Amino acid sequence: MQKRFNIISRLIIIVIILFSQNLFVFGQEKYEKEIRIKESKVPENALKTIKKLTNSKVKWYQEFNAENIITYEAKFKNNKKHISVEFTENGELLDVEIKIKKNEIPDNLLNIICSEIESKYKKYKFLKIQKQLLGNAENIHMALNNNVLKNVSVNYEIVLLVKSQYKYESRELLFNNKGILISDKKIINKNTTNLEF
Repeated sequence: MQKRFNIISRLIIIVIILFSQNLFVFGQEKYEKEIRIKESKVPENALKTIKKLTNSKVKWYQEFNAENIITYEAKFKNNKKHISVEFTENGELLDVEIKIKKNEIPDNLLNIICSEIESKYKKYKFLKIQKQLLGNAENIHMALNNNVLKNVSVNYEIVLLVKSQYKYESRELLFNNKGILISDKKIINKNTTNLEF
């Protein structure tokens, strides 16, 4: 009886370890599915916020991630920049992302970011860079229209094509404004229309 209990206990421990490893790996992957929607399907709070941020024509999308969390995204152009604004299912502002070029990142910060990337990957290529703004709608509006970053947190979301152990894969890295790596996720089934206008 004791021997049977030990075997069952070991099997349970092995299953728990394997399951927790899968959860850890899953947490390092990014999956999003994005569909275009009509403005009438967008939460009222999100519509009000967008009206404060821009007078530009806005395209709306609904996103689903691997955990089935639903978000809404507004995409538009402002001062010749592609911008996406993400909201919760209830229409609360999550972040604003502005598509930028590599040379728009300050040189000292870019050097820190590249050093971090080179320490992780043998070969890499920048595919897309977005400046991420976090804050309330009024402060975001000031940042977008007057380039005033007061009370706004800035991160950099970088999509790379990397060579990792004999294969190429797309990865999304998020850095803060000091060059500290916040997250590094493998992109799976990436919807290529992420910043389509």
